Amino acid sequence: MIVNGKIKGNVRCVERLELQAKAEIMGDVTYKVLEIAAGAQVVGNLTRIGDKAEVVKLRGVDAKRPEGE
Repeated sequence: MIVNGKIKGNVRCVERLELQAKAEIMGDVTYKVLEIAAGAQVVGNLTRIGDKAEVVKLRGVDAKRPEGE
């Protein structure tokens, strides 16, 4: 994906994202490979997609916590 204009909203690119000099993104950006030219702007969070997603085990709110947590 190549951006050289304004985007208001989140952007998700599963491959390569190129932000050219006039790019303005107001939202969170998720990408695998990112190229940013001088002058490009992002107002939001940048998150890189890794090769493998990390699995996080969650506990229910009723689960008892061990002492000290």
